[in-house]
Formats: sequence, structure tokens, C-alpha cells
Amino acid sequence: MEEEMIEQQTTEDKGRRKKRGGIWKFILILAFSCLCATGLLGLWAWVCYQMHYSVSVIRAGLMMIYILPCLFGGRLLRVWKRSRLPLWGALLGSCFFGLLCLCSFLEQGEAEWKTVDVAALFMCLLSGIAGTIRIRKSKRKQNRLQT
Repeated sequence: MEEEMIEQQTTEDKGRRKKRGGIWKFILILAFSCLCATGLLGLWAWVCYQMHYSVSVIRAGLMMIYILPCLFGGRLLRVWKRSRLPLWGALLGSCFFGLLCLCSFLEQGEAEWKTVDVAALFMCLLSGIAGTIRIRKSKRKQNRLQT
């Protein structure tokens, strides 16, 4: 009886540790996504400066920079988390977009929504979700296709 109670307490403690570790892992993945975006922005700024691209090409590159870090972060979420992946991917994308809005607000001093911002929100959300989707086919399906 006493052994069962001790075992139950240890499993509850493990569950609590996993929950605490889960938030920190999510924050680390979000930080990695932000660092990835910072590196890509620096690289893109250097390329645009060297090549003298037009404004439309620069904007298209910036949209890709919104997509890629969320996609990479979604792939990391896939490795870390096994349940409710699209929800975690959407949360990652929305947090990333929230940080973008916060930086924009701190620089401009005012919050202004444009259609480009709404498009960027959906790109961040959808790329976070897309990163959590499994790409490889299962071995069972491959075996069925071969026979």
C-alpha cells in the first residue's frame, strides 16, 4: 500500500516536471526561431545592398524570412512534442508574429495594421502549422505501394 502511494507521488512529480520543461522548451524553440530570423534578415540586407534589388523583390524576401523561421521552429516542435502539434505550431507562429509587432511598435511608437500585416500573421501561423506536419510516408504505406 505504501509503495503504491510512493509510486503515485513520483509519477505525479514527473508529470509536473514535464509540464515545466515543456514551457521552457517552447521558449527555447521560439528564441531559436527569432535568432534564425535575425540571421536571415542580416543576410538578406547584405544581399539587397550588394545587388540593388527593387522594392518588390525586397518585400518578397522579407515575406520568406517570416515563413522560414516558423517552419524551422515547427520542425523542432515536431521532434519535441508528440500531441496537439498543429496547435503548438499555431502558437509558435502567433508568438513569433507578436514579437514582430512588438519590435515594430517599439520602433515606430504606434500600432498600425495594414493588409501586409494581416498577410504576415497568416503566413506565420500557417508556416508554424506546416512545420509540424509529417513529411515522410510511413513504412507500411511504402510497402503497400510496392506490392
